[in-house]
Amino acid sequence: MRRVNHMCELGLDLSDLAYLSNELDQSIETKIRELDQEMPELGARQYMSEVVQSFNEAPFAPLDDLWEEELGDLFDEEE
Repeated sequence: MRRVNHMCELGLDLSDLAYLSNELDQSIETKIRELDQEMPELGARQYMSEVVQSFNEAPFAPLDDLWEEELGDLFDEEE
């Protein structure tokens, strides 16, 4: 959502989404703990550890208007 918010210049407050995301993380952690206690043979914690290790996140770092400025400079020079 940060990408969309930045790219479309929406100016949305994403703090509610961050809060809900943290709540969801805690809920998932609780469910995994329950599964491990009730059915340890499933290996839910081990499976989730493997998923986390293999996950490759591409974090978003907005470059403000750097790209727009540089591209504008390139095209302005040709005119």
